Amino acid sequence: LPHLLLWKVCPSGAVENQSNQTTEVLVQPVVCVALNDSHGHWEGSLHPGGSYVLTCDKGFQVSGKLKVSMSCREDGEWPAKPWCEDVDDCDKLVYGCGPAGLCVDRVGHAECVCERGARRKAATNGEVVCYFEGDRNDCGAVNCGSHGVCINLKEYQDTFDTGSTPFRCSCERGYMDDGDTCVAVDCGTLEDPLGSWRGTSLYLGEYNLECDEDAFLWGGIEQATTISCPASGQWNSPPKCQSPAEDKQLAQMKCVKFWINLLAIFVCLMMAALAAGLTMGLVSLEPVELEIIQAARLDDCTTEKEKTRLQGQKENATRILPLLKDHHLLLVTLLLMNAVANEALPLFLDELVPSFMAVLISVTFVLICGEIIPSAVFTGPSQLTVAARFTGCVQCLMVVLYGAAKPIAMLLDKALIQSHDERHTRPQLRAVLRLHSPSGSSFLSNPLAEQALPGRADSTESIGSDGGSATPFARQDLPGGQRRFQNVADEEQPYSLV
Repeated sequence: LPHLLLWKVCPSGAVENQSNQTTEVLVQPVVCVALNDSHGHWEGSLHPGGSYVLTCDKGFQVSGKLKVSMSCREDGEWPAKPWCEDVDDCDKLVYGCGPAGLCVDRVGHAECVCERGARRKAATNGEVVCYFEGDRNDCGAVNCGSHGVCINLKEYQDTFDTGSTPFRCSCERGYMDDGDTCVAVDCGTLEDPLGSWRGTSLYLGEYNLECDEDAFLWGGIEQATTISCPASGQWNSPPKCQSPAEDKQLAQMKCVKFWINLLAIFVCLMMAALAAGLTMGLVSLEPVELEIIQAARLDDCTTEKEKTRLQGQKENATRILPLLKDHHLLLVTLLLMNAVANEALPLFLDELVPSFMAVLISVTFVLICGEIIPSAVFTGPSQLTVAARFTGCVQCLMVVLYGAAKPIAMLLDKALIQSHDERHTRPQLRAVLRLHSPSGSSFLSNPLAEQALPGRADSTESIGSDGGSATPFARQDLPGGQRRFQNVADEEQPYSLV
């Protein structure tokens, strides 16, 4: 018999007679139910694995196709049940029946119905266009497609029009006028370093992101996703691919960048502090005072402690004096370093904290750690010792910043000419003697009396103040405009002053 199978069941099977003989059983084969469609016809095999084809009538389609095929499953069920749908022929029209026409979708074609008083004409592509003529303005044969209507403006508007005619398209949301018709807005293409985008970026189009083999969508474990361009024409937080290995590397780089910025902040603070302290500690020193220290003799010290202290001061003065010879170059160099450090500090702080915090911290740290504390340390009781320790650093800075500092220093030398008057005036010299007098204020008690003997290199002077006896000194002129004053009256406490 057709479509029947002959099955032979073993003795151990479910069907068995008492004589232990084989039993023959007829089994009906598996088939799927035949399908019907009012706008098409099915034909083909109903058995599993066979091809069953649906062919639509004219004017009907299945998801844009005239024919679809499928196969019956092993369980006797169809995987889907498609049907033929009417095709919107009006959507295919380029001119949409014109501004005075209405499109009616018929089976297999579109019919244009014109308004009363409108005229019909055939466009170049064969479509029917309805329009008004005469004094009444209209869009003529201009059509904006299925997603807009043509608008005829009353007059030309520079703020609205982009062409030479007043015809414009009023498009629905998600579409725009390209000058001829309404087209879908484009959100623009996307790029991902760890994946690839495929599809269309137009409104309502499918845009697919596929991540690389070792990458996943951000915040999940999927490797692909699909998005559509919104009506606004701008992507709203598009997905991105991320790689665990690359994320780890970026985290390490971020950590390294953090410590680099932190180190740069520390260096800027130290540079600002050093520049501010050296400006106060070095520039405020008088070369004459350092020369006096150099000229002082160790033999005049009365104790070992005093001799050791003087020896250290002489060494410090020897190291500092060469820097003070070019006063303006030293000053400009230190100020340039201070300016660079203060300007660079907010740039590195901005990488770690918000901008307003960067400015606040920069001002606070520079004021306290870069100005007040260094100035107090460099002008303290050990000013000479502290300044001498940084002479090597200052010399390096003067070499590095020489190109920028030297021209400014030369301008200052020309504008501010330094005078080379005598180191101590006579009133100043009297004040020094008064302050260092071993016998107190009565040591200088008479007015100045000078008796110079002509023809002799040596002479005697009496130096004193009003109301007391004058103290005679022997004066000797020395090379270089210097003079030596020797106490000739007090034999118990003789001393000399140059």
